[in-house]
Amino acid sequence: MVDVIEDNPRWLSICFYGKMITDPESRGDFVPGGLLGENAVCFDVEKRDEELVRYIENRLDEAWRSSSQE
Repeated sequence: MVDVIEDNPRWLSICFYGKMITDPESRGDFVPGGLLGENAVCFDVEKRDEELVRYIENRLDEAWRSSSQE
């Protein structure tokens, strides 16, 4: 789930079901019951950070691979 947080300034919250990804660098926040009652891992993008964007892209790839195995 990607959510634009209307704050000043705006920022993105990008969340994954916890069982679909790993977070080897512990860059995300664990949110118990955070997505439809299931555990989630969320990443906040508050400013332009190419390294964080690449890290999240890797999590997206991981989630895609995970979903195709179910």
